[in-house]
Amino acid sequence: MRALLNKIFLRKLGIGKFTLSGVAFLVGFTLVLLSLQGYFKLTDVISPKKNPSNYIILNKEVGFTNTIFGARAQFTPDEILEFRKQTFLDDFGVFRSSQFQATAHLGGDLGFYTELFFESVPTQFIDNKPATFVWEKGDNFLPIIISQDFLNLYNFGYAMGKGTPQLSKATIQLVPLTVVIEGPGGRQAFKAKVVGFSERISSILVPEKFLTWANKTVAGVDQSQAASRVIVKLKSDQSAAFDDYIRKHSLKISDEKQKFNKILTTINVVMSVLVVIGTAFMIFALVIVMLNFSLMVAQAKDEVSLLLQLGYKTTHLVRHLLSYLIIFLASAVLLSLLAFILGNQMLVTFFADSGMDISTAIHGKVIGVAVAFVVLSFAVSFFAITRVVVSVNR
Repeated sequence: MRALLNKIFLRKLGIGKFTLSGVAFLVGFTLVLLSLQGYFKLTDVISPKKNPSNYIILNKEVGFTNTIFGARAQFTPDEILEFRKQTFLDDFGVFRSSQFQATAHLGGDLGFYTELFFESVPTQFIDNKPATFVWEKGDNFLPIIISQDFLNLYNFGYAMGKGTPQLSKATIQLVPLTVVIEGPGGRQAFKAKVVGFSERISSILVPEKFLTWANKTVAGVDQSQAASRVIVKLKSDQSAAFDDYIRKHSLKISDEKQKFNKILTTINVVMSVLVVIGTAFMIFALVIVMLNFSLMVAQAKDEVSLLLQLGYKTTHLVRHLLSYLIIFLASAVLLSLLAFILGNQMLVTFFADSGMDISTAIHGKVIGVAVAFVVLSFAVSFFAITRVVVSVNR
């Protein structure tokens, strides 16, 4: 029977149309999977679960008097003490700033030299804090944590302008630094490395013990009297009281959260457009396939009617036509998955060159979407083919 059905249908099968629809399905399916993979991976990097929104960084507004009279826009000890007493706080920490000159040197082909500033903050506020982020008096090694923003500034600003290599997170942690600090108390040099990256805090962080020692010993400054910025962890139900407090005291919220929201909004729009385009390609492909099946059955109407009169059941014809569909979908999906794997590797490489490390592992939601698309495509096609064959029997 299979040989007879193949003889009837294959000579009427539009190979060119099937090929066109297969390419369209491949492009659409690959585009959908890649856009979702990129979206889910980037959102994991940009807005990780370890960066909850109830952590907020505050600073004072820099005004005209700060510029003219040189007054520091910082929190006084009394203001810090008052702030700590607020009932809407779950935790409270202060930033300390370096009061000495600091420079960093990179040897080798990079030839990098820059002035630096350092800040410190209580360790419980640092996200992604590595175990090596510690310092004791007498240590010659200085661990440093930087934000992703600083790495982006180097990769897309300094590196592109100076022609130096761009660095991924993994690479920059292998680069040895020499940090030199100078002040009235003398000059000290330390071996240093970047040991981690903070998504929560946009700064160059060093251990509190180091900054306290350096400010006191090298800069000759008692830094316990004031704070450049503060970081707070809010109680989940106290946002209204917090908003009222910062409005009364004219405090400025760091815009990291708003920045993440804008980035995620842009990514969401781009992802949505790509998914819509990919889905449209897949629908276009399936429509062509269904039209091709309808045309094929219509051209073989006399033969199909004769077979039905001879006792062949409709289910036999449907199963045979579905075998063509299964071969089509299996081939298109397999090639799409191969294209997706290649494209995913290219995405990982691209973002690594941009300073963002994302894993090559396929996101679980992407696998779920892929299975759902294949099942839905088969179900719709099965229903359409059944209707085509049944219509011939009427």
